[in-house]
Formats: sequence, C-alpha cells, structure tokens
Amino acid sequence: MSNRIANTPIIEIAGSFMLNFLAAKWYAMGEARIAVAIEDNRWHMSISCKDRDPTWDEIATARYRLIPDKITMAMFLPPMHEYVNLHDHVFHLHETMDV
Repeated sequence: MSNRIANTPIIEIAGSFMLNFLAAKWYAMGEARIAVAIEDNRWHMSISCKDRDPTWDEIATARYRLIPDKITMAMFLPPMHEYVNLHDHVFHLHETMDV
C-alpha cells in the first residue's frame, strides 16, 4: 500500500445510516463522504464530494482502507437506459463475483 493511501485520515461518522434502505457505515475523508454497505451479500461503496467529483486517489484510498483487500471492486457503466445519477458528484463501487 502506498504511503499516501496508508496515511490519509478517514474518520467514521458516529452511528450507521440508511442508504437505499440498507444499513451503511459513513465516513469522512477530507471533503469526501463515503458510505459502505453490504448489498445482496456483496460490498458496495459510494463516495462523493459536495462540489466536485472525487479524485482517483480519493476513490482508491477509500476502497483500500474500507473494503477487505481480497475483494475485487469495480465501477460499472450500465447501458444508458439503465443509468441513474441522483447526485452529480457520486461514484459507486460494487463487488464483482468473478473477474
């Protein structure tokens, strides 16, 4: 793990909150807010910033610090007719079953 990922402070926000009717743990990492949940027996991570897209380093740092390393995560771009974007600056990572 790079020093940048290892040394970035991530603070758990007290309590768990609902994310799409799922219990999620919420974290703050600088300007980024992160939700982590298990959905249909798979990991799901959402990361967002209020006024900008999260950087790749922020996404990678959150993933490697909050999701077990043995899990493979991916950002999917579904067919356009299935695409939903409720927040301009949020990205979702989902656990893949097989790579």
